[in-house]
Amino acid sequence: MVEDLTKAFVREIGRNYGKAVSNHLLGDAHSTPYRRVGSNRATNTHLGAGSGGRNYDNLLDKLITTFVIKGKLATFNSAQNIYMAYFQLVKEAKTDGLIDAQETIYLIQQYYRAISKLDEISKALIELDANDKSQLVIEKIISMNEFIKSLDENLKYAKIEENKIDSFSKVFG
Repeated sequence: MVEDLTKAFVREIGRNYGKAVSNHLLGDAHSTPYRRVGSNRATNTHLGAGSGGRNYDNLLDKLITTFVIKGKLATFNSAQNIYMAYFQLVKEAKTDGLIDAQETIYLIQQYYRAISKLDEISKALIELDANDKSQLVIEKIISMNEFIKSLDENLKYAKIEENKIDSFSKVFG
């Protein structure tokens, strides 16, 4: 049994050493592919995780990343979908009755991505001679701005006593 274990160990070292030499000489284009289970997007803790498929953080990420300008209606529908996907993230953040700091930061990051894309869509709709649809997209942008404003107004800041502020400034300069 010890002999079999020794042979297995030697084979494994030889296999690993051979792969290392091969990768060093030839690069990794020919290497054996592998998938790390439980890593990267598969276990991300972002809101809406998994709703965008395996290549995207969530549905909003997928909609923003894959957006292309098409006809008037399709482009407008993309704006509506982005808007709805953003507020689906907001809804998910509120499920426990509280939007915590990490969720707030993530929502703000996604807000900037969504607003940028909605602005692009609004301008594209004007070029497509769909001014009425462009105006509806602008109303969605205004609605998102109002949400962010209310999020900021309802943010609870930690109160620090004056003596603690002095001690912090002494320690951190």
